[in-house]
Parts: sequence; structure tokens; C-alpha cells
Amino acid sequence: MTIAGRRAVATGQGRVTIEWQLEGGLSQEWIRAFRPMGSRQGTGAFVLSGSEPSANMDGTITWTVPEADIASADSYVKQSVESTNASYLAQSETNRAIRERQRVQEKARADHLAELQRKLDELL
Repeated sequence: MTIAGRRAVATGQGRVTIEWQLEGGLSQEWIRAFRPMGSRQGTGAFVLSGSEPSANMDGTITWTVPEADIASADSYVKQSVESTNASYLAQSETNRAIRERQRVQEKARADHLAELQRKLDELL
């Protein structure tokens, strides 16, 4: 997932809501994996805020931040997207390995069952 663009969508009381547009095949799994993380630098209102960016199924990340901290917010969202990509990829690889293991086990069970059936058929 990459950030394709960003835009200010609302402002008021010294704060701005920013919307980052994502591209790269957004999935519900990626949205669930999204974890804001990184270092926050800027005003106290930004650094100490409990506010976090949120990833949305419409392919955006939104966040309302102090106007003075738009560069810091942008950096934080970029770090969050990069770390989410890394954890999503690792989880995808783990899931693939689990599915492959299950497929192999199912095939072994089916082959064993077929062998037992052949033995039963030979008894006729």
C-alpha cells in the first residue's frame, strides 16, 4: 500500500482534517492490520494527543491534527503505512504457510483414505 496523495478536507479552531489517499489493492485485512506508529514530533497538542489516524475502506486515512503539525502528521502516517505494510506482509506469509500446511495434510488424509478404500475393495 502506498500513499497516492493527500488533501485538507476540513479546518476549524486551529485544526485541520487531512485525508491521505491510498493505492495498491486495499483489503479489509490491511485495514484491520493498520496500526498507527512512529515518532511524533511537533507541538505539545500533537505529541500528547490521544488522537490517531484511521484507515477507512474507501481507500483513505483520515486524521484531524493541529494546523502547525501537518508535516509531522504526514510523516507519522507515512511511517504507519510502511510499518503496516511490513506486518501485513509478514502475516500474509504466515497465513500462506498455514494454508499450504493444511493443504498438504488434507491431501495426505485423502490419499490415506483412498488407500484404505483400495484395501477394502480388494477384499471383495
